[in-house]
Amino acid sequence: MIKVNCANCGEEKEVCPYIAKRNKNNFCDYKCRGAWQTISVKVNCANCGQELQRHPYRKKNTKHHFCDNKCRGAWQTIKVKVNCENCGEEKEVVPSKAKIIKKHFCDNKCWGVWVSENQSGENHPGWRGGSKGYRGPNWQEQRKLALIRAGFKCQVTGQSLKKLKKKGLNLAVHHIERFSSFGYILGKNDNCIQANDLNNLIVVASNIHLTLEAGKMAFQPHMM
Repeated sequence: MIKVNCANCGEEKEVCPYIAKRNKNNFCDYKCRGAWQTISVKVNCANCGQELQRHPYRKKNTKHHFCDNKCRGAWQTIKVKVNCENCGEEKEVVPSKAKIIKKHFCDNKCWGVWVSENQSGENHPGWRGGSKGYRGPNWQEQRKLALIRAGFKCQVTGQSLKKLKKKGLNLAVHHIERFSSFGYILGKNDNCIQANDLNNLIVVASNIHLTLEAGKMAFQPHMM
């Protein structure tokens, strides 16, 4: 047996260890339990500000209190104004979202533009001088141009990105001559310009890209 205190009157009592562990609150008897359940403290309705009485446990575990579902519904429609981090356009969000989220965007398009300009390459918070797979500062732009040139289709099979995605595949931009063979060293040369030249890039389905990278398929001029 171990000693615990009654949550209502504070009197010490002995209970089995497993009961002490299982119960958040222990009581002398049902009389003390009943008295404890009637204890209330003052809180305010998050919507209208009216004073309410709530049990201490409920106050501790509930962030926002309401008079009723009507007040809850009204509170949930309250909006505050914020500005898009990318274009500056004003939009409305619920207060909790405005407080939790540091940067707001109109949509995924605005978010994508902002990320590409502010959190890529050297601007990324996790930047450590480039990873082993880093293709140079011009890679993303060249990759995009290669995809546009290919019409977002695999240059080997002619399948569109939409058709490939239905099969669980994607498009990949492959270096005809391996990027590593150009000897690009970050901050020491600009060999990535030659490596990422459009004449050295081909757009292929992701499964074909894996085959090419593994050396199981050789690049042929007719693929272009």
